Amino acid sequence: MQKRELLATNFEKSLELRTNLAIMKLDCRDKVLEILNKQQWNDLIALYQEKLPFDNREGVKALIAHVNPLPNYMQLI
Repeated sequence: MQKRELLATNFEKSLELRTNLAIMKLDCRDKVLEILNKQQWNDLIALYQEKLPFDNREGVKALIAHVNPLPNYMQLI
């Protein structure tokens, strides 16, 4: 198998895994929304944002660019 075909195959596998992970995360979120009341949900969101702030976007983009063998199209966003 040529390198290009191998990369394409790996990309397809990665896409399938990412899709499955996203579905599991959404299912988990939906289940949590069924269980928690509005105040509990807001408390959970506040705790999540406090412990895992999304303030290192540039660092994450740089890391992805170094470990991803395929072009990172998300850098355009």
